[in-house]
Amino acid sequence: MVRKILVSCSTLFLLIACSSAEEQTMHSLSNEPSSQAGNGEQAEASSANILDVDTSLSDAVAIFREVHPTAKVQSIDLNTSYENYVYEVTGLDANTEYRVFIDATSKEVLKEKKESQDNDDTIDFAAIIQPEKAMEVASKVEETRGLMPESWTLEAEDGIHSYTLTYENGNSEIEVKVDAVKAKPLN
Repeated sequence: MVRKILVSCSTLFLLIACSSAEEQTMHSLSNEPSSQAGNGEQAEASSANILDVDTSLSDAVAIFREVHPTAKVQSIDLNTSYENYVYEVTGLDANTEYRVFIDATSKEVLKEKKESQDNDDTIDFAAIIQPEKAMEVASKVEETRGLMPESWTLEAEDGIHSYTLTYENGNSEIEVKVDAVKAKPLN
């Protein structure tokens, strides 16, 4: 189990590292001209409270399903990598993986991607806890006390539904995995 978590974390870090070019594309797709997006706006977004996001998990799933009605959701990520909070919803339909990026304020679909995929782990929304409950569970872990999560990811992998909550403490990053069905820490 520990090995799977380590492999999952390694994969996540690789995906984050590989997404920097994608972040540049997302920035250029925003409605604001890049000349007006100054350092003050970026600092404001990174200090935003994750609990103040206007678009709920259910709203993000509903938007994804409008765009890809036959796809089943595999993972959802809420983060500020693109200056604002953005949901990245990944889903599967037959052998195709769809990724939809949704502005968490305006509910606008910013970007879509699709590629071939053969993974069939999808999220059972009837069985999972809400992100707020996952944050509550993660806040009881000693390393996160007094911190607010910067982002979270919900995914189904090898039949296990989990949230990964990311906290920043100075220059270090803390990740806590929470079982999204049993509401208990996994690491």
